[in-house]
Amino acid sequence: THTHTHTHTHITTQHCKGYGTNVQVGEVLRRCLQMLRQHKVRIDVNYATLVLNVLCLEGLAASLRPQYDLLDGARPLLQGYNKLTKPFFGLALMFKGIADRRLYMKMRKDESHAL
Repeated sequence: THTHTHTHTHITTQHCKGYGTNVQVGEVLRRCLQMLRQHKVRIDVNYATLVLNVLCLEGLAASLRPQYDLLDGARPLLQGYNKLTKPFFGLALMFKGIADRRLYMKMRKDESHAL
């Protein structure tokens, strides 16, 4: 919806300016979670766990060294991951498509049994 797009745009333009800009990862994640709750969007438990872990890491880092920027600290890992996964991205998309199709078919089957 228009409100959803506006909220997302506001979050990214105000809080996600990239490496070296003191991105408050926790604030971005909290706002995204708030937006998801507001629009009643469900997320996979693995993503929720990842977000909670990042929030905990940010809190720990802030208590030990308040000026530490979690995004800048993770930059070498994120860039390395990006370089490693690019050659396999097409293959990963294919497998994701297969997994999504299986999940969709299972959900349809479960719905038909529920009726």
